[in-house]
Amino acid sequence: LEPGRSVQGSREASAEIGGGSAVSARLYRGADTAKDQSYFLWALGPAELRAARFPLGGLTKPEVRALAKEFDLPVAEKPDSQGVCFVGEMDFKDFLRARLAPEPGTAVDERGEAAGQHDGAALYVPGERVALANPREDLRGRALYVLRQDVSENRLVVSPEAKSFSGGAALALANLSETSPGSFARATLCQLRYRAAPVPVIGAVEAAATRLASLPFAPTPGQSAVFYAADGECLGGGEIASWERR
Repeated sequence: LEPGRSVQGSREASAEIGGGSAVSARLYRGADTAKDQSYFLWALGPAELRAARFPLGGLTKPEVRALAKEFDLPVAEKPDSQGVCFVGEMDFKDFLRARLAPEPGTAVDERGEAAGQHDGAALYVPGERVALANPREDLRGRALYVLRQDVSENRLVVSPEAKSFSGGAALALANLSETSPGSFARATLCQLRYRAAPVPVIGAVEAAATRLASLPFAPTPGQSAVFYAADGECLGGGEIASWERR
C-alpha cells in the first residue's frame, strides 16, 4: 500500500534465532512539517506499517508539485483541499447545519452569567475559539474559547484563554495503541490536535493518567492524543476520555 500521506516510514531487518530475518517498521513525521499527517495514523500497528510505503513523506509540497509538473500530471496546479475529505469543499459548520438544524442559544461564563449568543452548541468543540453574537459588554473584543458544551441543553460555557488554559494536565486515555511493542517508553511529546504544537510528557504514558507539562487549550474527549519520540517518530496514541488540570 502506497498512500500519498505526508509521513515517513523506515524498515529494518534483524536476524532471528534459527536463521531468517524479521522486519520492523517505524513511522515518522513527514519532511514537510506544515503538511505532516502522522497525527492521523497513530493506530497503525507493526503489520500495517510493514505493508505500507510512503513515497511522498520525504518531500515538501512544492517538491511534489514540481515533480507532478515535470511528469505533466493534471493535478500539478490543483489548489490544496481546504475541506474535510469526506465532505468536500463545503464549510464543515455548514455541513453540520444542513444535517443537525441547530438552534441559537445562550453562552455563559464560568459563573453561569450570560456571555452572548451562539449558533448552536452542536457546532462547537471544547477549546475552539468562538465569536458570540451580542457579547456582554466586558467581553467585547476579547478572544473567547469554549470550555464545555451541553448539546442537550444547547448551552456553551466560555472563558478568555488566559484564564482557562494554563498549567499542566492529566489525561485519561482509551484504546491506547503503540506502533510497536514498548514504544511508549520513548515518548517525550504529546500532540492533542492536528497542527497543534506538541507538549512535553511527564513520566510514563498510562491509560489512567498521562501527565502533560502544559495545557495550551482544552483537550476534546474523543479526539486523539498522539505520542512522539524526540526524533519525530510517531509512537502511537489513544482517544481522550477525560482530563483534569494538575
